[in-house]
Amino acid sequence: MTEDTIINSMINGRMPFRYQFIPTRTFKCSLGAFTLIEVLVVVAIIALLIAIFVPSLAKAREQVRNTLCQSNLRSIGHGVAFYLQESNGILPAAQIYGVGGYQRLNSEYLVLGAGIPENKRALNRYLKDINIFECPSDKGDPARQKSNFFEAHGTSYSYASHVREDELPPMYQPPPYGVQSCRRHPKDSSREGLPMGFVKLPMRKIVFMEPPLNPAFADQSFFVTGYPEDKPTYRFVFTANPKSHWHNRKQQHSNVLFADFHVDFTLFNEDQINSTVLGPGAAPWDQGDQKRRYY
Repeated sequence: MTEDTIINSMINGRMPFRYQFIPTRTFKCSLGAFTLIEVLVVVAIIALLIAIFVPSLAKAREQVRNTLCQSNLRSIGHGVAFYLQESNGILPAAQIYGVGGYQRLNSEYLVLGAGIPENKRALNRYLKDINIFECPSDKGDPARQKSNFFEAHGTSYSYASHVREDELPPMYQPPPYGVQSCRRHPKDSSREGLPMGFVKLPMRKIVFMEPPLNPAFADQSFFVTGYPEDKPTYRFVFTANPKSHWHNRKQQHSNVLFADFHVDFTLFNEDQINSTVLGPGAAPWDQGDQKRRYY
């Protein structure tokens, strides 16, 4: 006899006493709430996992951005190679921020080429997409309090061209990173553009670099005085201003395109610092021995 049959018989009064159904009280089983200690343990575990995985994820993302940055510079190197083929092996006589990228009429670096139109920039005609002049890790220009160098000045990469005395007074010319200018003819001051025949070691000759390699972007006083020539001071300048780092917040690493078109994630050290004749107000800073290592 099923339960439903028994209940119906009781309702109709036909159920013998011995079969009368006496309902029992039903209790719902409920789980107890978490204790405070259990909640704290769970929170601590989650926090530990975040502490472990978030830095690793951020590092992986930066590695991807760094790879893309190097790819950009390699593409720019292809543009330089095409230019050299049509210019009898002479590097562009272009300004620091005017050889490729976009025009920025509101940039503080108009005298350095930021105001040059896109169609008059030497390398743009050889490149399918001039957006490659934007570094994915671009963290801005600390010298001008800009959050993104590309957006502010039209390019994330500096051409190693220096500034002529007639464009900017010597005392206000930015130090040229301790590398020979791509814009100057080393034998004839009336001619512009560096012939590749003068470059003794193309694998050492810097053509493009990221601006934070210049310590003046970490400490603006070096725009006037020239940058420190001793390694400890040089590194202290970069460590003191994390905004001057795009890829590595502890050392002055930066991606660099060399004259043999290879790209390297370079740590600037005393070899680069002392690679030219330097000194406060001693423009042009690129005077020196043509046989030096980083010519």
